[in-house]
This record gives sequence, C-alpha cells and structure tokens, in this order.
Amino acid sequence: MATPKIIPRANGEGGLGMDGKGWGSVYIADVRTSTANTGAILQLSADDGAPMGDSHRLGVIDFKGAEDSSGTLVTGARIEALTDAAWTNVENGCALYFYTTDADASQTNVLKLDSNQKATFSGDILVNKSAGGLLQLRRDDSSIAINNRIGTIEFLGDDPTDGTFNTG
Repeated sequence: MATPKIIPRANGEGGLGMDGKGWGSVYIADVRTSTANTGAILQLSADDGAPMGDSHRLGVIDFKGAEDSSGTLVTGARIEALTDAAWTNVENGCALYFYTTDADASQTNVLKLDSNQKATFSGDILVNKSAGGLLQLRRDDSSIAINNRIGTIEFLGDDPTDGTFNTG
C-alpha cells in the first residue's frame, strides 16, 4: 500500500514540526529510473496570489543548533533566495545569498550569486593548499584572437562622496 500524502486542509495552513520540536531526519528519494529530469525535489515557494516584487524572498534554509541546555536554537548558517527584480512574464531575476554566523549569533552575508551571473564575496577569498593556491580565469568560447580579453582582476575602492566603486 502506498503511503498517503500529507495535505493541509486549506491553502497556506499546516506545517511539520515547529521551532525546537522537529522530526529528526527527513529522507527524500526518487526511485524512478535516473535521467536528466528525475531525482528528488525539495521545493520552497512563495505564492500569495500576486507577482513577486523586487527583493522578495522565495525561500530560506536555516541551519540551527542549540547554544545551551535549554534548547535555545541559533542559526549557524543560512541560504536565502531573493528576487533581484520585480517579476513579470518576461523577468524572473533571483539571487542566492549565503550567510555564516560568528560571535554571538551575528550572521554575515559571505557570498551572493546573482541573476547576472556574478558572484560577490564579502570578505577574503582564501585558498589554502599545500601546493599553493590557484585562481584561474578562463575564456571558453573557442574564438580567442589577438587583443581579446581572457580575464581581469580589478581592485576597487568605495568612493565615500557618492557610494560608487572606483578602480584603484
């Protein structure tokens, strides 16, 4: 006999567990033949019946742990999906934000992957290997010619007068 689905009584009602009381582990497995279109899905969505606005959150994954014996949970890290434009039938820009926690529950955005295919690191990028670090900038379009740019490293500073960044 198949396991029945857990379905809320009305749209937006229901939940599994609550802060401090959970289910232990959740295992999601797709037992169909593996292809490019199969595999387990964990879907987080936001749908209040209106289009997503700029900087609206689609979902978040919190990684929490107890900081004391009273069950006080603190977020150690989180991943958020936020729109980076108002959504329409031709625009669905979204960015992923990665946060880590240090000191007394102080969360900091350490990485942003935006819809313009840019990665923004907030802080130092450290590659620590016994053979030394490696940073590669690659151009992969099979059309490199004389004077084509392969990659660039720019050093930018914040201009306090107008908030722009200038190449140093």
